[in-house]
Amino acid sequence: MMGVYFHIPFCRHACHYCDFHFSTKLDAQEDLVVAMLKEMSLRKEEIVQHEINTIYFGGGTPSLLTESQLGRMLESLGEGMSSAKEITLEANPEDLTPEYLRMLQRLGINRLSIGVQSFYNEHLEYMNRKHTGAQAEAAIKRAQDSGITNITADLIFGIPIATFSQWQSNVEQLLQLEIPHFSAYALTIEEKTVFGARQKKGILEPQKDEEVEKSFLYLHETAKLLGYEHYELSNYAKPSFRSVHNGNYWKGIPYVGFGPSAHSFSEGKRRWNISNNPQYIRSIELKKDFFEVEELTEVDRLNERIMVGLRTCGGIDWKDFPDDWRKDNERNFFKFVEGGNAEMDESGFRLTPKGWLISNHIISSLFI
Repeated sequence: MMGVYFHIPFCRHACHYCDFHFSTKLDAQEDLVVAMLKEMSLRKEEIVQHEINTIYFGGGTPSLLTESQLGRMLESLGEGMSSAKEITLEANPEDLTPEYLRMLQRLGINRLSIGVQSFYNEHLEYMNRKHTGAQAEAAIKRAQDSGITNITADLIFGIPIATFSQWQSNVEQLLQLEIPHFSAYALTIEEKTVFGARQKKGILEPQKDEEVEKSFLYLHETAKLLGYEHYELSNYAKPSFRSVHNGNYWKGIPYVGFGPSAHSFSEGKRRWNISNNPQYIRSIELKKDFFEVEELTEVDRLNERIMVGLRTCGGIDWKDFPDDWRKDNERNFFKFVEGGNAEMDESGFRLTPKGWLISNHIISSLFI
């Protein structure tokens, strides 16, 4: 069993907070798709060795792709596509026209990840998003009416100009749409972004930690009351609607990634493609190296289990770790439990919602 990921590194414009790999030069889109198809051909043995259970188009903005481009990538998976139960496409609200939704259904795409971020137009303009709050709500309703009901949407909290009451309204508006899954992320100011440059100049001040914590805990409690399971740090789902694709990552199930900056994992090795569109295209054409590989040590694997496990509601299982590591960290475990940041029993150790707020600190303190 394996997952397949396509990285579509194009956007019409750059959001002020985003540091993912993408380009706004859309004239290279077809050349990039052709190069990705060639990469798939070069790596076809990796695909046929496993049954594909999930396919994910991420980015960037995958909803920029045409029916022909999406169709050719799916067709190149061959018989493997028929076994995929979850096929997700990330989309901007403004792209989800009735025609585009019908096209996605023709291709078998059965899950949408819609980038809402906020329903307040002033927040969207501040982040350089190009849709409106009304367009976001309309896109979700259109998708539901079209028959695509497995929908997830993204919200961002901690936006510097946002108030807590606006965050409450955002959460209420999203949950009233009755989608089965959503993700919520605290705004992170990355150095190589517009927001990073503004912060460096002293013209942007992030929200205070106390405000971010208040927003996070409000979301957690509200979603829980409405029947959502807070199953991963940033992800919430109704029963049976967890993201299978992301769950594969967290469980260490193999996946293969195609396109610039895409990552793959299999047989204890990580592989990642170069993060440069023209260089990726040239390297594929010339069949030159376009990726790097790292073989994980046993310590690397255990540290990844700590990092991934403590981001999920299941936490970590004692039996997956050496006894001496557990003994060495016994004081740490009790400290985090006593502080209300974690829970511990005979089976394992997991973080509470309060602990998730400082998960990076806890995880790094437990690394082998």
